[in-house]
Amino acid sequence: MDDIKKINELILQRLQQPFIADNNALHFIESSLGLFPEQISESILEEYGIIDLIVVPDEQFRKIIEPYIPAKGIPEENVNEIVFGIERYITYISLHIAGQVITYSDPSVYKTFVTKLYLPKENIPIPNNQQLLNKYITARIAVRLYAKIENLQIIKRLIDNLVFENDESLLYDCIKLFSHIVYDTADIYTALSVQKQRLQKQLLEMYEFKQLMQVYSMEFLMSVRRNVPLTDQRSLLYQITLIDTICTALFGIPAKGFVHDLEFEINDYTINQLFNRL
Repeated sequence: MDDIKKINELILQRLQQPFIADNNALHFIESSLGLFPEQISESILEEYGIIDLIVVPDEQFRKIIEPYIPAKGIPEENVNEIVFGIERYITYISLHIAGQVITYSDPSVYKTFVTKLYLPKENIPIPNNQQLLNKYITARIAVRLYAKIENLQIIKRLIDNLVFENDESLLYDCIKLFSHIVYDTADIYTALSVQKQRLQKQLLEMYEFKQLMQVYSMEFLMSVRRNVPLTDQRSLLYQITLIDTICTALFGIPAKGFVHDLEFEINDYTINQLFNRL
């Protein structure tokens, strides 16, 4: 009960502080709704969903509250009690949008904020190791946001194998990518290998297109329906690195790579060789 009381206090403190619309939220609102920052304050009551882009638990708050959330999660009835108490105590929240200060009163927003904390969700325990505390907190945040409960044990093993030698960013990204790829725990290695091969094929397509660009004009390639690869090389290579990191941590070997018709494996070395030739 002490943890629940502390969580309730932290949520109340956060809701009494202003919520600042960051650049990502402003860009999304402008691109999807056609509203410039100075127009948002006039439309925030009419345009459903704008408020949900601004009143969200940010990473800093998640790191503050995460150590107090039990590994088994908080029962729904306790979460409902937290929401009920907030609705009685908080009368409005303050929004800072492009230099404008707006007060907003709607109890449903407080409930949505608490819901986005995923307090009932089961998570990995935090070991009694002060040196690794921040890494485990980061890992728990990734688990809370992305992981499926049925994968929790395998993800715990992944985290325990990665936490000593890798930084928080890579740890977070590995959990996020694993959760997006793996749906069936029956054959995790195959699922990760298939995704790695897809990424490598995209890299090969980028290489082949650049080779064609040395011979043919863009107009000709478009006329023969040769699409321009829109993927980012660095992003693809980073995802492949994450997949190999995950597989090495869980199975002791990297994921299986794509074998081209010419029967050479598309791995980090050959990909770098390809791009160095351009």
